[in-house]
Amino acid sequence: MQLSSADSQVQNEVHQGSDALSARLGPMGGRVQYALYPSALALAMSTWFIAIHAPLRIDETGSYWQISKGFSEIVSRQGSLSFPAYSYILWFSTKIIGTSEIALRVPSILAMMGAVYLLYLAARELFERDIAFIAAVIFCLDPIVVFASIDIRPYAFGVLATNAAIFVLLRLRHSGSNWLAALFGLMAASIVWFHFLFGVILPPLVLCFIAFKFRDRKTFWKQFIVASGAFALAFLPVIPGLIDMLRTSKTHVYEPAPNLSDLAMTLAPG
Repeated sequence: MQLSSADSQVQNEVHQGSDALSARLGPMGGRVQYALYPSALALAMSTWFIAIHAPLRIDETGSYWQISKGFSEIVSRQGSLSFPAYSYILWFSTKIIGTSEIALRVPSILAMMGAVYLLYLAARELFERDIAFIAAVIFCLDPIVVFASIDIRPYAFGVLATNAAIFVLLRLRHSGSNWLAALFGLMAASIVWFHFLFGVILPPLVLCFIAFKFRDRKTFWKQFIVASGAFALAFLPVIPGLIDMLRTSKTHVYEPAPNLSDLAMTLAPG
């Protein structure tokens, strides 16, 4: 598929702006400019480690409790609100680097680093390198990302899976590959392997897939069927836990039901 005229115009304007900036800075200035971006990104990521020595909170202690009796006991210690993939990753990690507070936080740190990299790659699909670096820096400084990056819970892995699905979706825009479509379905399903609440991103991903591919009906239906099949197969293992959670949903509520003002605050904080 070819780029739409709007996409081409945007990319041309970005290229012209980047070329003009490089011309003003000169060769040395351009090298300095691009050397500053990784430094800014590293500085932004360093904010994650401010509270790395903090003692475990109750929820984090629960994550450790689920794996404390070994691999064979993980399933029996997981309730309907627990998510299998993270517990096994955490258990495997403790066998390599131990169970200190910092060691228990390492999997989340690595997952969030991976999420940052995938965000950068996704941004590069749309923008120039400088814009992609800026997007990654802003992402790293977000308070929720800072919190989740060292949290001994599955949130960092949920972000990693979400960013992976977004990146694959962007690569899929101009590709007729069925393998890439299957990978998209797999990545989309893996999101709920880490947290059911992250499943709210699935409808927007489907809508974006339709918007990207619908002009080429033949390719669209072929890739849609492949992606749906891969998603269904990868989603099967979490269905029992999801059904159990829905059956006991009223026992998990400790906040009032969201309303329109909450939605407005989410879309436009402050």
